[in-house]
Amino acid sequence: MDDLNDFGFSTVSETDFTAATKEPETKVVEAAVKEAKAGQIKEVEGTVNKIWSLLDYHYEDIDKHKDKLNKEYERQMKEVEDLIVPLLNNLAKSSTNEYIFWPGRREILEKQIEKITAHTRDVNIFTE
Repeated sequence: MDDLNDFGFSTVSETDFTAATKEPETKVVEAAVKEAKAGQIKEVEGTVNKIWSLLDYHYEDIDKHKDKLNKEYERQMKEVEDLIVPLLNNLAKSSTNEYIFWPGRREILEKQIEKITAHTRDVNIFTE
């Protein structure tokens, strides 16, 4: 008589049913999320590597330009020094005398000032 009442099914609680039906779905979703994250991470890593490569290239370029600017600055400062130091040396030679005899000094000083300002004003060392 039991066989007559056995229709091939049994009852389960809603919690057990929901858990059993969601288990394969949850595994599929977790696997898809894991795969997507791995793909995104690789994509981000590739982008970051490209950025680092570009930065390395630009830093090398900046260093080369900085060296060039430093050399140009040193050259210009040497020229300014060559314009000023002889004047100061000549003044120092006559330091034992109380008075300086310097006829035509206005024209001489104006020419020297023009030479100096030609090196110190409106200089564009950022060429290229």
